[in-house]
Amino acid sequence: MSKCDDYTKINFTKEAKHTITVQSVTEASGNMGDYSASWSNLATMRAIIKPMRQFERIQYGKMDSEVTHEIIVRYQSIFSNPLTSVKYRIMFNSRQLEIKEAINLFEDNVYVKIIANEVLS
Repeated sequence: MSKCDDYTKINFTKEAKHTITVQSVTEASGNMGDYSASWSNLATMRAIIKPMRQFERIQYGKMDSEVTHEIIVRYQSIFSNPLTSVKYRIMFNSRQLEIKEAINLFEDNVYVKIIANEVLS
């Protein structure tokens, strides 16, 4: 079992080896009725990132919604509303991850588990 799976034994200071940036989108309409998206940084934070194995992907995802990563971060208020959290994206180095779920573990505002899908461009 990965340390990421046993949330009661997380040593976040030692295990959070990656830096991620959470971004939100702003859509603007153009003169011709089209929309353009602009992404802005909400927060930069340390994270534990765990790539998902194939059987874990099947458990979490649907046929049209593959899940590639599980990410653990310290709780921040940007994750307080699960409906808003799924509109954000994560930038990890040059990789883009789409948030599928952001779960406040144990509802105690300590850790958030993010289930995400890497977007290939």
